[in-house]
Amino acid sequence: GRPPLLRHLWSLAVELQFYLLFPPLLVVGLRAFRDRLGRLVAAVAIGVVASSIYLAVLFDPSTDPTRAYFDTFARLAAPLMGALLALVWQPRSLGRGAARESGPLVSLVGAGGVAVLLWIMHAAGDRSPVMYRGGFLFTAIVSTVVVAAIVHPTGWLGSRRAFGHPALVAIGLRSYGLYLWHWPIYTLLRP
Repeated sequence: GRPPLLRHLWSLAVELQFYLLFPPLLVVGLRAFRDRLGRLVAAVAIGVVASSIYLAVLFDPSTDPTRAYFDTFARLAAPLMGALLALVWQPRSLGRGAARESGPLVSLVGAGGVAVLLWIMHAAGDRSPVMYRGGFLFTAIVSTVVVAAIVHPTGWLGSRRAFGHPALVAIGLRSYGLYLWHWPIYTLLRP
């Protein structure tokens, strides 16, 4: 039989649940920890670790990994890494000299992260045991580093010479729509 027509929307379901639950929890955390950003960061980091451990425990290499792959709590490490980045990465608050000096190094590290992500996409599949035992967490960490490099105000990775290039921007503006439509079309056209 054919796979479910809307199966690819699972990631949107995880994101939506995160977007519904995390902001109220963040408000509670901000009130509880007030001027103690470090404690809030630690609480979010604990969430990242807990989600990753849950994924590793849920995964059984002798069975179909679908349950572990699609489980909301098991996949929260990635959006929580984004939340950590938002809490701690404030490159615009650097002095001009520090921002200018750190930009090339941050971009170089980010470019290395892109290379690592490309290697992961080539070397590991969604059924690979290593992905469930730290691989998805590692991918989230590397992705977070890449995003940090792209948004650095003086780095070249987010500039028109790299990810800010008009051709890549044009692809980016259309890629989400392509993602949403490709799977149903692919599924309907399969024999």
